[in-house]
Amino acid sequence: MRFSVRVGFLALVGVLVPLHTAHAQPAPATCSASGQSAKGAGDQAMLANRHAEALACYEAAYRYAPSPALLYNQARALEFLQLNAEALRRLLQFERSASTETQQRVPQLPQLIASLKSRVGELELICPVDGANVQLDDSPAGLTPLPEVLFVDPGTVRIQVRAEGYRSHASSLQIEAGEHRVVRVVLDPIEETIEDTAAVPVSPAPPPPVTTPVPAKPSDAPAPREASVADGTPPAGAEQTDPLRVAAWSSLGVGAAAAVFAGVSFGLAVSYRSDVCGGPSQCTTDDYDPNALDSYDSWRGIYTGSLVVAGVGLLTGGALFWLSTDSEQTADGESPQLGVTVAPGALLVTGQF
Repeated sequence: MRFSVRVGFLALVGVLVPLHTAHAQPAPATCSASGQSAKGAGDQAMLANRHAEALACYEAAYRYAPSPALLYNQARALEFLQLNAEALRRLLQFERSASTETQQRVPQLPQLIASLKSRVGELELICPVDGANVQLDDSPAGLTPLPEVLFVDPGTVRIQVRAEGYRSHASSLQIEAGEHRVVRVVLDPIEETIEDTAAVPVSPAPPPPVTTPVPAKPSDAPAPREASVADGTPPAGAEQTDPLRVAAWSSLGVGAAAAVFAGVSFGLAVSYRSDVCGGPSQCTTDDYDPNALDSYDSWRGIYTGSLVVAGVGLLTGGALFWLSTDSEQTADGESPQLGVTVAPGALLVTGQF
């Protein structure tokens, strides 16, 4: 039994012919057998040149028992169907997974791989987005970054690349047998946009009701009150002026001016006093200038008088200001206060105004 199986497998290797002598037969891609019998049904279909049926049976047998030898048989059936790119992929998979003993049964394996490579194109796809789904002619080709080049049949190749959060890429290109193409795909990120909500139409507000003014009867209209000077009532809108406060500010101004003049006269008196050799008490009558002494006495008198006027003016102004604000209370319930302090050479007015 083992001898017959080996002979059958070697017979499949011996019937390998170049592609240009093979013709694809239009047969349904279904297998009438399943399980262990699918392998034998595939061999019978290959001998009858029903390559599509043979491929379906070999794939069913591989799903039942994944043997590397079935990958070789699938590659042979795909080659006869002129699907050279897929045939090359499964033949390379057979080369990677089959044992050395199994590969020795196909001594022309390197030549078969080289022959298929000369009949297909190589596509190297580069995409900076990792994990993007790549499809060639609507068939999945893997996720980026792709570990190896993609083998495609000559002609027009449709490329689709999709990734979450990016706009899909779709393009087509022409590729020849034995050609190596490098395709760089740049995916544009999808920008988040806020959809404009439909404006809700707002109905216009109803116009206000039209009212007809009713003229008032002469007896109903109140008589306007005329401003009278005799009764002391000022006209409406006229600013009221407190005469006491005016007099208070006037007295304070006079007192302040007198205080300034007192300071000036005090300075002049001191300057003239220095000319009297330190003062009359320290000099004899023949030692000092009589004119300087007279000027000194005059300015000293002016200083004294100005100081008295300043004190009277400030005290009077403070008293008047107190009287004018006696009836007004501040926010905390206390009346405004005013104080006058006599300092050497100056008068200090303190308080709230």
